[in-house]
Amino acid sequence: MTTHNASNERIKRKYFAYLKEAMRHSEPTVDAVAKALNRFEVYNKHRDFKAFHFEQAVAFKKHLAEQKAKLTGEKLSKATLHATLNQLKQFFQWLSRETGYKSRIQYSDAEYFNLSEKDTRIATAKREQRSPTMAQIKRVITAMPTNTEIERRNRALIALRSPVCPLRCRSRFTPSHLMAPHEAATPSSARRSQAARAVVAWTCRALSQFR
Repeated sequence: MTTHNASNERIKRKYFAYLKEAMRHSEPTVDAVAKALNRFEVYNKHRDFKAFHFEQAVAFKKHLAEQKAKLTGEKLSKATLHATLNQLKQFFQWLSRETGYKSRIQYSDAEYFNLSEKDTRIATAKREQRSPTMAQIKRVITAMPTNTEIERRNRALIALRSPVCPLRCRSRFTPSHLMAPHEAATPSSARRSQAARAVVAWTCRALSQFR
């Protein structure tokens, strides 16, 4: 059984260099592309990329949809399918412009790696991250030890991360042109100093609620 194709390896090295040096992608991104290409090659029995045809894309897409994740034993998520197939699509589109492949590969054949519109919507949907409730935050702060300065500092940091901390909210969402006149006229360094003192005062008040 073939486990290696020298021609494929050479063109993959060129593509990885293109991603890293020209497209400025990170090592983890390039590694993910390498993993996607390896999946395809293993399924395709390491056939030369020059023999690529849209039917291979369709067949691999169906094959991938039936694969299961090693950790969970469940079928691969739509997001994983979308990422893997999109990486393959981009590779073969790039390959179709390379010398020695232009006459062999149709640029449009790479489009057959696309998921259905429905699956694409599922794969790219933004999922809201759940935030802890105030009751949960209170339980955490109450349970934290306060025997040493470091432990008290850690407790204060958790309190400052509370979503109701007024200074946290104000520093994020109040641009200078919306400040009160006396605030906007205050030098930024002075505002930072005032904010620091206010942070200490607010933290002491906040922590006093959990004693």
